[in-house]
Amino acid sequence: MIDLFSNSKEPGWTWPVTVALLATILLAGGPAFAQVDVVQTLLLSRAPVSSPPPAVLSESFIVTAPPAPTAIAILLPGGAGLVGLAPNGTGGGTLDVNSHNFVVRSRCLFAGHNLYTITLDAATDFYLLGGLAGYEGSAAHVSDILTVIAWARSTMPGLPVWIVGTSRGTGGAFVAGSYSPAQGGPDGLVFAASLNSKTDRDSLLMANLAGITVPALLINDAGSTCSIASTAGEKPVLKALTQSPRKGIEQVASGKLTALTGNCDALSDHGFFGIEDTAVSDIAVWMAILPATADPGQRYLRDAGGRHDQCSEDVHPDQRPDRNADQHRDLDDRRFCGVGDDLHDEPGGQGQMYDQRDVHADGDRDQDGGTERER
Repeated sequence: MIDLFSNSKEPGWTWPVTVALLATILLAGGPAFAQVDVVQTLLLSRAPVSSPPPAVLSESFIVTAPPAPTAIAILLPGGAGLVGLAPNGTGGGTLDVNSHNFVVRSRCLFAGHNLYTITLDAATDFYLLGGLAGYEGSAAHVSDILTVIAWARSTMPGLPVWIVGTSRGTGGAFVAGSYSPAQGGPDGLVFAASLNSKTDRDSLLMANLAGITVPALLINDAGSTCSIASTAGEKPVLKALTQSPRKGIEQVASGKLTALTGNCDALSDHGFFGIEDTAVSDIAVWMAILPATADPGQRYLRDAGGRHDQCSEDVHPDQRPDRNADQHRDLDDRRFCGVGDDLHDEPGGQGQMYDQRDVHADGDRDQDGGTERER
């Protein structure tokens, strides 16, 4: 049973519409900024998965755009993937987001890192099924994500497209496992506290991980106790990404806040509760700090206290993302170490990240059990 903040009924609208949701912000004596959040709705040409079908088969998403984006981030929420976008039908529209999900509530942080941010809702036929739980790898959902990627590339040509999914929002793995960037897939992936159970049909392990040919980062909260999206369960995922040119794992130190939901829900360590800015910043830095063709035999270490140790080689100036130099104030403190051939030499402790070609897992521990209801 999936407990949701959002309503699982079909949205009360029946036409494609682009709705400006927040008033235009004007700074006295300064430039005019576009609306912070805009809802875009696209008609879908695929066959509906629900019976009866929705009145209109469409896909909606929130666009949160910075003035000068350097990349595109498509955010896939967890749980049932129901964000609850509801235009009011009067022409102006009302943003009715009924989700506490990490990526939904953090979308403006992503945009603040100069990412053209798209927060995906479930398509209208999936609303009639109660959401996307169990359907992350379905042909219909994969098709919907490909449609949004194509829209994003046509809207912001020339920018790389990254998919950032959290918890049950694993659709990016299923897309990238079958579609390269040249075939319409994304240019990079981020899995934030993503499902890695061996039996859940939405788990990353159910995707064609060996077919993924783009960079991939797995990031988690070191304090998370969610058994089906565990930090230990990320090593088999990383090992299965055999064709990824650059891959990494990071554990961010817990915010140590009192959880307001269950341990596999949004307002807990599983949902990066209290450390949203740190998690988003680290994701943005990792996306920008090295090109996709960088040497995968390098890793970046950061301990749980935010300090950088065990490394002595500064990042080469040519590797620094000058386009984001001002936004990442601690970029110069981040260092890389060569892994060499010793794949057993993995960083220890919480709050660390490493970036390498492969790892040797200490065994396949069972991550099954528990339920996942993240909003």
